[in-house]
Amino acid sequence: MESTTAGPPVHRLRQLLHRIRARLGEEAQSGWWSMTDADVTGVLEQLHALSAQVDAALLSAVREVDRRDLGKTAGATSTATWLSGRLRVRPEHASRTVKLAHALDAGLPATAAALSAGRISVDHAGVIARAVQALPAETGRVVRGEAERVLVDHAGVFDPKDLTGLGRTVLNAVDPDLADRHLAAQLAADETRAERSRELALHDDPDSTSTLVRGRLDPRHHRNAPHRARTTVGPDAHHRGRPRCAQPQPTPR
Repeated sequence: MESTTAGPPVHRLRQLLHRIRARLGEEAQSGWWSMTDADVTGVLEQLHALSAQVDAALLSAVREVDRRDLGKTAGATSTATWLSGRLRVRPEHASRTVKLAHALDAGLPATAAALSAGRISVDHAGVIARAVQALPAETGRVVRGEAERVLVDHAGVFDPKDLTGLGRTVLNAVDPDLADRHLAAQLAADETRAERSRELALHDDPDSTSTLVRGRLDPRHHRNAPHRARTTVGPDAHHRGRPRCAQPQPTPR
């Protein structure tokens, strides 16, 4: 009697995906001629939503791969490196996928649910994740959750490019007071950096009676530079060869 050894059972999710791919491959290239315009539009929208749901499942799989450390088990330096080689995708795409998988798992439940339902695209999810991560460190969990929900709602209306702009100002909508404090702190820090970067030095040219000017001004001050620093120095032998200080002039009003 011939004996056979059965392999491990195939998980039902793998079986389902195999059937979906096979059936979709059979149907996708036939019957277009028989569709009405409404049918074609409906199929397009359904495929787009299905693509989002597939992306959500893919991100869940990537999270599990990373949790099990399958990449390092296979000899790769990271999950992203393993993913790039295994799926033959660009390294930067693999890296973004791993980062988004972690972001959704770390605390973006509304985004994960909307993506799994096919209501938003994976590009929308990436924009939302970056916007929430960019919120000030002092932003509380409740405010972060509200910001995420606002952006998920906007994702149902706006494309990822417009959503990116909305993400930069979402704090104004959910916590205006914190947004004002954060803006004030940013402006103060920008002013401090600008002041530290400004410099102006004048030196006599040893080969002529000219004065050499060297400096660096921030954008806010460079327009008034001709009025703020003027020299009337001439060929004075007493000063020749030594640094000269510009004589400040009042800014015209």
